[in-house]
Amino acid sequence: MSKPKTQAQLDRATDLRMKREYGRGLDWYNAQFKEQNGGCAVCWDGPGTRRLNIDHDHAWKKVKIEAIKVGFGIWSAKGAYNGELYTAAGGTKSSAIRQLKEKLLSASVRGLLCHRCNRALVLFRDDEEYLEAAAEYLRRFRSRPLTGRGVL
Repeated sequence: MSKPKTQAQLDRATDLRMKREYGRGLDWYNAQFKEQNGGCAVCWDGPGTRRLNIDHDHAWKKVKIEAIKVGFGIWSAKGAYNGELYTAAGGTKSSAIRQLKEKLLSASVRGLLCHRCNRALVLFRDDEEYLEAAAEYLRRFRSRPLTGRGVL
């Protein structure tokens, strides 16, 4: 039977996972958590039994990446994301592209959300038009007279 992990071991594992999945580590998470006053960026609820989710834009994966050889053994990769040009260089074409993808992944991070708000954004396809349509739907319902709503 293995020994229980210490908090330092758990934090290191979390840091590595966050860096791998989002390009941001536990230090960034803690700073963002403090900046958001310990709550979700949408509903302001604090974390329950688990950490807040790191929210990111999946559209970074659709960025068209161009790689060109710029010198002997030097490759450059570039791609535009959210109106900004990102570049990276490497000794091989694949290393330049990999470094650029790491930059794009990190740039895609938006903030911290509770599980419920994070799932809601997924359901609304990360699309402002769908969210605005849902908000308008709720406004129309609330502005209707009470008759016809099952009120006696």
